[in-house]
Amino acid sequence: QNDLITIGMPAANSIQLNTVLDLPSGPTTIHSINTGVPHVVSFVEDVSQIDILTLGAAIRNHSSFAPDGANANFAQIQEGSSLLLRTYERGVEDETLACGTGAIATGILAHIVHGLPKPLQLNVSGGATLFVDFDIAEQTLHNITLTGPAVTVFEGMIRLQS
Repeated sequence: QNDLITIGMPAANSIQLNTVLDLPSGPTTIHSINTGVPHVVSFVEDVSQIDILTLGAAIRNHSSFAPDGANANFAQIQEGSSLLLRTYERGVEDETLACGTGAIATGILAHIVHGLPKPLQLNVSGGATLFVDFDIAEQTLHNITLTGPAVTVFEGMIRLQS
């Protein structure tokens, strides 16, 4: 079943725009926001060309985000308000197939930095399409929602023996 569900998310804060990080690949302009988890977003020409393990780890472990680090999101703007998104998640220390707080961070920053209209559509590595919406009033983000498919990804049985 591929029903879409919408969930309300907590307020986002700590927005930093147009920060230049010195990375092994060279100076890189990023934007950051906390959507319950600290996220960095880098808008790129082609997400398929990103060495996500190297660049994601460099951003995640950058001294600007010490001591806890940040998730690193790489977004490619497509037509309209659609983006392709890849995320490197701290804790996992690798690319994940989807990240809800990363999609929200990317959607908000795509709207603020690039003026993309809401709601924003994000196509994540796992193949799902997510939608991000929110309101901005007096430079404060409100009513943040994430909409996506509710699908069964696993079923199993456990036999307990005493």
